Amino acid sequence: MNKIFQNIASRFPSQEQMILAAGSIELFIFSWSLRGFFFRAPSYILYMNIGQILAVAAYYMAFALLESALVLIVFALAAAILPSNWLKQNFGVGSFPMILVIAVSSYYLQQQITYAYPGIKYIAIGYGSTLLGAAIMAAVFIFVPILRKWLGWLVEQVSIFAYLYTFIGVISLLTVIIRLVI
Repeated sequence: MNKIFQNIASRFPSQEQMILAAGSIELFIFSWSLRGFFFRAPSYILYMNIGQILAVAAYYMAFALLESALVLIVFALAAAILPSNWLKQNFGVGSFPMILVIAVSSYYLQQQITYAYPGIKYIAIGYGSTLLGAAIMAAVFIFVPILRKWLGWLVEQVSIFAYLYTFIGVISLLTVIIRLVI
């Protein structure tokens, strides 16, 4: 039984690669959440005190942490299922272009559904093309050495967000849990 677990664990990316991917994912998700919070902050000032505004910020950041963890888990499962030379060995580099394409596509889709639901066909085509675009972008950056080297440097620089945003997210999640319990 222990051998089975070791075999399954060997399919997942290394801890260093997971941290690199987490930094990329959290950069986009937390930045989008912060943008949403600061966009609405002037209206919060009109009818909330500072404690209530900080509580709303904690909810934003806690949800961003949970969303980032979910995306990281999905990417890690994809890396475990796909052949190891596709995504596992270059998990940090491969996840960055994929999350970039998905983030841009989600932003575009969100702008399209502001006033009316566009229909399942539009959404299916949109997300299908997004997944195809993300796979193509990841393949280009993984299989072209000069691009992989450049993106590897960029992902290493962005990895600081894995530590910064995870800390903020955990503090926010604890704040939300305490608020819900009390």
